[in-house]
Order: sequence, then C-alpha cells, then structure tokens
Amino acid sequence: MSGQKKITQIAMRVGETERQSLISFSSTIILTFVGFLSTAYFAHSLGAGLLGEYWIFLAYFGVFSVISDFGISGAAVKKISEGGDIDEYFTASLLIRLILTSVTVAIIIFLAFLFVDFSETGLFPYLIIALILSGFSSVISAGVYAKGKVGINQISLLADSLFRIAIQVAFVYAGFRTGGLAAGFIAGITVAILINIKYLKITFKGFSKKHIKNLFGFSFWTFLSSAFICVTAYAGTILIGYFMKSSDAGVYTTTLALTSVVIFSASALNTALYPKFCRWYAEQKTDFIENALSGIFTYSFLLALPAVCGGIILGKEILYYLYGADFAIGYSALLFLFAAQFAQIFVIAALMTVNSAGHPGWTFRVYAVQSFLILVLSFYLIPLIGISGAALAVMIANISGAAISLWYAGQFAKIRYQKIQIRNIILSSVLMTVFLLISKEIFLPDTWYKTIILVLAGGILYFIILLKADKNLKNNLKKILLDIGIRI
Repeated sequence: MSGQKKITQIAMRVGETERQSLISFSSTIILTFVGFLSTAYFAHSLGAGLLGEYWIFLAYFGVFSVISDFGISGAAVKKISEGGDIDEYFTASLLIRLILTSVTVAIIIFLAFLFVDFSETGLFPYLIIALILSGFSSVISAGVYAKGKVGINQISLLADSLFRIAIQVAFVYAGFRTGGLAAGFIAGITVAILINIKYLKITFKGFSKKHIKNLFGFSFWTFLSSAFICVTAYAGTILIGYFMKSSDAGVYTTTLALTSVVIFSASALNTALYPKFCRWYAEQKTDFIENALSGIFTYSFLLALPAVCGGIILGKEILYYLYGADFAIGYSALLFLFAAQFAQIFVIAALMTVNSAGHPGWTFRVYAVQSFLILVLSFYLIPLIGISGAALAVMIANISGAAISLWYAGQFAKIRYQKIQIRNIILSSVLMTVFLLISKEIFLPDTWYKTIILVLAGGILYFIILLKADKNLKNNLKKILLDIGIRI
C-alpha cells in the first residue's frame, strides 16, 4: 500500500468535522512554529529597520487587497456554501474580482508619486505583482473552501507559507534583503493558486444580474468589514512608521506576530467550521451552532490562556533571545497585545455566528468600532508613549469589540461556556504560572536555551495537569489519536 493511500485511509477514519479541524490545527501549528523561526532569522539577519520595511510592504498589500477584492471573495464563500447556483456565483465572482483588481492596480500606478518613501525601498513593483496574483488566488481559494474542501484550502495555505518562507530564507541568505522577502511572498501566492486550481471542481457558467446583485449585496458589508479589519491589523504598523521609524514598526509588528499564537486555535476552528455554520443556520439547526460555539471557546482557551500566562512571565527573554536585543523594547507592548489577542478570541467566534446568520452589516459595526478606537487612540498614544501606545489602543478596541460581538451573537444562539473544562484550564494555567515564577528565580533564563527549556517545561506541566484534571478532554484526545493510528 502506498504512503498516500495509507494516509488517506487514516484520515477518512476520523469524522469530517474532526478531520478538517485537525488539518486546520496541524497546519496552523506548523505555520506558527515555522513562522516564529523564520521571523527570528530575518530579525537577526536584517535588523528591525529592514524587517520593518517588509512589514510596511505587507500592510500596503493588505490595504490594497481589500480594496481590489471589495468583499467579493467573502460573498462567494457565503453564496457557494449555501448550495444554490454554485457555478454561476463562482464565475461571476471571478470576473468581478479580476475587473476590480485591474482597476485598483491602474490607480496605484497612476498615483505612484504619492508613495515616494515606499518606492525608495524598491518594493513597489513587488506590490503590483502580488496584487495581480492575489486577484486570482482569493476567488479560486474561496471556491474550494466554500465547497467544503477545508482541508485542501488549509493545505494550500500551508504550502503557500512554507514555500514562501523557504524562498525568503534562501534569498535573504544570498543577500537580497527585503527584495528577497517580497519575492518569496509572491512565490507563495503562486503555489497556492496551483494547488487550489487542481481541486476546483466548478464549471464556468453564464450568470445573470441576480447573481451579481446578490454578490454585491453581501460583499458591500463584507468589504466595509474587511476595510476596518485592515485598519485594525495594519494601522499600528503604518502609524508607527509615520510617527516614528521603520525600526520601531519592525519591533511592534514582530511583537504583534508573536502574540498571534493566542488566537491560532480560534482562527483554525473558524476556518474549519464556518461553512458548516452557514449550512446549519440555513437548516435551522441552532443547537448544532450552540454546541459548536461552546466548544470553540473551550478549545481556544486551552492554548490561549497558558500562552498569555507564559508570555507575561518570559516575554522579555523570548523577545531578546528569539529576535534580538533590538526587539526587547517591545515587552511593554507585548503585555497589552496579549490581552488584546485574548479578547479577539470572542470576536472571532461570535462574528462567525453572526456572519453565518447572514448579517454582515452587524459584523461591519463591530469592526467599525474597533477601527475607530484604534485610529483615534493611536494618533494620541503613539506620539505619547510610542509602540506601547499602539498596543494599548488595540487592547481597548478589541475588548470593546468582544463585548459588542457577543451581544450580537446572542441574538442568534445562546452563548454557553463549558464551565468545568474552562475551570480546569484556568487551574492548570495558574499552577503553570506559579511553576514558571519559581523556576525563573531559581534558574535565571539568561541564555536562549534556558529560556526554551523553561517554556517547554511550563507547557508540558500545563498539559499534564490539565489531562489529569479533565478526563473528558483526555478521552477526546485519545479518540482522535486512535483514529489516526496512534495508541497511548
């Protein structure tokens, strides 16, 4: 039996939802680990200044991608996942996306004189190429994802990131600096297109005004939400680059990337379950949504809470030894960003429920509040307290967004928490925190390997305590491992 067939048989023994969630979790874990290592390499090789230029490149790409997409990709996922006129909606969305991308790129080239500082980095041509390729990639990916092929979509994202990082490391090692980072980014998008298009089982069909109207009816709110998501994600980087230096933007964005480990469980579950939430709501299976939602909170907290506790205790050492001495000044911002990311878990889970119920306008309101708070507070706080001001603005905005999101989601499903499991997670995190505090005093983490040992020891202790305290969680983990052929 070939290795591919054996892997396929193992995968098919696991339930569909569990399989897709497992793929999402596995790919996210791999990407997080590889991302941390690669960012550490780039930080040491390029320094905060050059790395900051690349983060600014990504910020501009994110902003212009939202403009050129206009929410069409999200609308395509919603309409295709509902099961009606699949081919027509895909064809319409692809044509609209390509037209919007062409117009956006033409306008950017015409207004290139406004981006003098960015053009001096030499990354402007890379930005244009990346935007053109992303026009194809986003709709093709949406078509695969909306048809329920979450695993394929996750594999394409994994291949995108791994190939991107491999090219970036090779180019940076060869001395190409930020140009190498941008070239690797483009290479990753290309690989994702090639993978997704192979599994895109959709026929191009003629469409009517109805399909265009329905896409734009949903995409308008999705576009507004995405625009404000961009503000939430990139305002700090751009404004720090404006008020301060690119090196400060490099420190802030690298710190923000480090804290993203807090939301990776919520993001993975959102990716795996959103198409199902849409189908469940269409079939009026509210109890399915409520049960899944309570599980999302539990499994998000399972990794998020110990990550926050450990990061608060060892964050300064992690920044210093993982990224370099220049990045240690980001510790105060790190504390605010950990709290901000934890609040974002509630936003992710709650807004998945709201979107699946077909109310993108409500999602827009949440992101509008977050963006408004971030912009207003950042303009005041960044000149006052630097990168910590940007982080504090994000924390306040995310906590506000979480409160509004949960209230909105409560209109469509009961917000329930698995109290026993969450209690066990809190208990295990507290005991891990005590262990780290004592260990830090006894075994001073004054080298990179001592810091890593403390991080690993704290994580192992946390899971030992949690699995001892929570038999249900232990049994669920055993079942998944047994299904994929691992006996413990």
